[in-house]
Amino acid sequence: MTVSFREDVKNRIRLAIEKAGGNEVFFRGVVNDSKEIFDMEILARGNEFSVPAIMYDLEVGDVVIHNHPSGNLSPSQADIGIAAKLGQDGIGFIIVSNNGERSYTVVEPMAPQEQVDVSEENIEEILGPVGVIAQTLENYEQRPEQLSMSKLIAKGLNQSQHVIVEAGTGTGKSLAYLIPGILWAVGNKKRVVVSTNTINLQEQIVYKDIPFLQKVLPLGFKGVLVKGRSNYLCLRKLENIETDSLLEDIDEDYQELKLLKDWGLKTKEGSKADLNFMPRESNWEQVCSEGDLCLKLHCSNYRECFFFKARRESANADILVVNHHLLFADISLKAKGLEGGVLPSYHSVVFDEAHNIEDTATQYFGYKANKYLVPKQLNRLFYSKGGKQKGFLMDISQKLTNNKYVTPLLKQKVYDEVHMYFLPQIADIVSKNNYFFDNIYLFLDGNTSKLRLTQEVVETQPYKKIKEEVFQFLKIFSEFIERVRALQKELEDMAPKAFESFVPNMVELSAMITRLESIVETLDYIFLKETSEDVKWLELSGTQKNRYITAYSAPLDVSKALYQNIYDNYESVVLTSATMTTGGNFKYIKDRVGLGFCEDKLEELTLPSPFDYRQQVLFCVPTDISEPTMKNFNQDIPNVLLKTILATGGRAFVLFTSFKMLSDVYNELKPILESRGINCLKQGEYQRHILLQNFKKDVTSVLFATASFWEGVDVQGEALSNVILVKLPFSVPDEPIIEARQELIAKGGGNPFMEYTVPQAVLKFKQGFGRLIRSKSDKGVVVVTDKRVLTKQYGKIFLKSLPRCKEFAGSTEAIAEKIREFI
Repeated sequence: MTVSFREDVKNRIRLAIEKAGGNEVFFRGVVNDSKEIFDMEILARGNEFSVPAIMYDLEVGDVVIHNHPSGNLSPSQADIGIAAKLGQDGIGFIIVSNNGERSYTVVEPMAPQEQVDVSEENIEEILGPVGVIAQTLENYEQRPEQLSMSKLIAKGLNQSQHVIVEAGTGTGKSLAYLIPGILWAVGNKKRVVVSTNTINLQEQIVYKDIPFLQKVLPLGFKGVLVKGRSNYLCLRKLENIETDSLLEDIDEDYQELKLLKDWGLKTKEGSKADLNFMPRESNWEQVCSEGDLCLKLHCSNYRECFFFKARRESANADILVVNHHLLFADISLKAKGLEGGVLPSYHSVVFDEAHNIEDTATQYFGYKANKYLVPKQLNRLFYSKGGKQKGFLMDISQKLTNNKYVTPLLKQKVYDEVHMYFLPQIADIVSKNNYFFDNIYLFLDGNTSKLRLTQEVVETQPYKKIKEEVFQFLKIFSEFIERVRALQKELEDMAPKAFESFVPNMVELSAMITRLESIVETLDYIFLKETSEDVKWLELSGTQKNRYITAYSAPLDVSKALYQNIYDNYESVVLTSATMTTGGNFKYIKDRVGLGFCEDKLEELTLPSPFDYRQQVLFCVPTDISEPTMKNFNQDIPNVLLKTILATGGRAFVLFTSFKMLSDVYNELKPILESRGINCLKQGEYQRHILLQNFKKDVTSVLFATASFWEGVDVQGEALSNVILVKLPFSVPDEPIIEARQELIAKGGGNPFMEYTVPQAVLKFKQGFGRLIRSKSDKGVVVVTDKRVLTKQYGKIFLKSLPRCKEFAGSTEAIAEKIREFI
């Protein structure tokens, strides 16, 4: 397969080599079906570390392009060694002249191979009733639903189609998508990303499912857990931490940084998860890896770098297991045109717990700012502590002073700029930043914790004044950034001998400029840019002692962004969850997450749970209680909860939609229940995992919870026999983003309550219901103390969304009796 270069690629190669001073540069060339290199990216610049840098994150059919500054294109022994290694993986190797006009092909790239399909027979041999899993798994249970799901996903991968599957609890979803995903990835030498919303599921896949499949599948594969870069320790930063010259031992930061340094010298993985304490965020930032501050090949710790070791591991993997936040961080970086992203390249994506992706996407395609955003970044340039002046500007000034190759003129010029302009200007900018954010705080005036910036609000005189303050601030801030850029140019113009030792500082300075520009973009977008496609709001943040305002902007509709950045970019995307349909169809979720744009290549499947809900669940609704919209509801609830909890002897989750109501009811019922020997646990008293551990240990306990406990919680056995859903989980209507999305639907002639509010609540309702039955041996009751599920027309949609089970509606006394009989 003889390849040629497109003219624009030749020019880009020439310019990149010129920028590198004519030295060696390694490129990745991307080849199209016409055997033409139509795109390229820089992999590494020549030095002893270049070879390991190019040996990963390449794909079959790519070419590595490498210039010979001498003009002699004959391959050296080192070239031949690299080419041979790359050639084994189907990657070509080409040597070019510095002007990009002449080339010598050492190894041709492998032509794109024909796709290897995953057949139904492949799936049957593994997951079928007489397959390898049936023969090796202890207590094997045949699951026809799991087999159907796996075959459909295999079809989607084979035919480059997207797949949406609702599979009830107990289907075995993770094995159903992992098996075809692994077969397809290994057969076609392509990567598949599996993304989850919760840590529990992520850990199940990485530490249970993948090791099991590695034992039983008739092929070798590699699956790895991928963490975000900031989870890893940066050895260069660790070396520069001045734990011996900070304040005396009573300084808490000193003590914590000293602990981090001691740990950093011993750790094998360098992962934050390995720490036996939780460091302050500000301290961890001083030692964690950050992409824009990374020196990559110029770092003396490159070979030992924890992040790059992990990156090489993931680059050699077939299956990458991530969480939704990390995947969307990767997607949003690529959407902004930042090459590389967070993850190595991948070809197909599986979203498990996919009902959460709209919320995650909203966060990552939006903006956020508070009064600490500017000082946090400027502190990297300069800060004082313990009477000492610190930061990049002081370090660079000192380094220039000590470098004998730097001219006295430049030394003096930079010193004057630092002390006469940058230091006072930083103080002034921080002061002005705090001033306008404090004015925003006063504008909110304590009347509300959240204020949506509607047209009516932004046209008020007080807000116009804030906008003018922001405009003037950004003008001054932008001028400051230009002065920093001018400093960068002055340093870049140093003589080569002097510049050599400043390469790490220049990488850091370039990153700082990018971050400062990002702040300008964020503040400009939130406060000054007019757009009808976003919702903007102000929100009180912080603790009671330290209250401040955070300003947000979020897209009203992420469906098009998801289509453009995911479904249109990847060969096959699978979305699965136990809660995807509302009213028996996928319409709501498809519209919200952009699948409506690709109906022509979408496969749908709804699978019931294998559990026998008619025998395992009693579903009850008390009718002698006021509706939540009536004032007596809050007075009725404690008595209803008490009787239904006592009927199961505790062993209950009580799930609320309001933390205030939770606290009020908990405080009223706790002494009564504990006098009956039933221990009461409350969300917020301990960390989530500790609460769950305590709940499982004490089988008569009751957990009063809200929000996050409606999903992602797995309690099997007798510890959980009663799930009480206090209210139908409708979103708070005055949440800025909810309110704005409802208005958008109404503006289009739709019914926001039926098209948005109800379907959203139904998905959460199904999640809450799903906490009860987690295995075929579980048995219990679900009590819904919101009789609107019976009295309102929309209640039928909630009921239709649940599996069929024993049902009973009546007085609280009758329900308590019915529960005792059933249990």
